[in-house]
Amino acid sequence: MHMNMQKLLLVGRATADAEVVKAKKGDSFISFSLAANRYLGKEKGDEVQFYDCLIFGKGRTEIASTQIKKGTLIFLEGRPEAEAYLSKAGEAKARIKVMVDDWQLVK
Repeated sequence: MHMNMQKLLLVGRATADAEVVKAKKGDSFISFSLAANRYLGKEKGDEVQFYDCLIFGKGRTEIASTQIKKGTLIFLEGRPEAEAYLSKAGEAKARIKVMVDDWQLVK
């Protein structure tokens, strides 16, 4: 039996208010960016990683749109999803988006 799992646990701050996006099928979802710091020691300081996060589900999007504001400290659990795209210069690029399964505001 093969067991594979992809799970991300992140703590960071929303870089802007969560945005409600209408999908082509009429459903909506939440999109926001999360900035998470990693301490590298006294010499190097902090390194910041940015994550594009998506939340799906009618009730979940309504709640997230009122809770996730710029600067909000969030603990989230999700799974990574790779996305290939072309840059404005026509170069092939890839990024990882986080499909959020659960989140909590940290006070």
